[in-house]
Amino acid sequence: VLWAWAYTTSLVSPSSEYNRIQAYGHNLRDEIQAVNGHVYVSQPAAQLYPASGTAADFFYATAGAADAVTFEGRGPGFDPAASNIIPAGEEQYAAVKFAAQSIIP
Repeated sequence: VLWAWAYTTSLVSPSSEYNRIQAYGHNLRDEIQAVNGHVYVSQPAAQLYPASGTAADFFYATAGAADAVTFEGRGPGFDPAASNIIPAGEEQYAAVKFAAQSIIP
């Protein structure tokens, strides 16, 4: 579960804002793990690989949207085995459902 920032290794500031985004990412990670026990990492995107122009960076920078995240699918790499596709979809669906429930009362 990747969140702002992706373009720099500098952390979101102030620390209270970083803590808010981190907690949200960790909640999504926990929802994913609860489905099949597969452990995803929750971290600022640049800690995995720096990238420019990500949606998470754009929505956080322009609207303060801490709920703008990127899910990296099950690996290894960018070509997962066919057997990982359905479990990854189930796991990420659980996280998206949690996200929707957290913003829609």
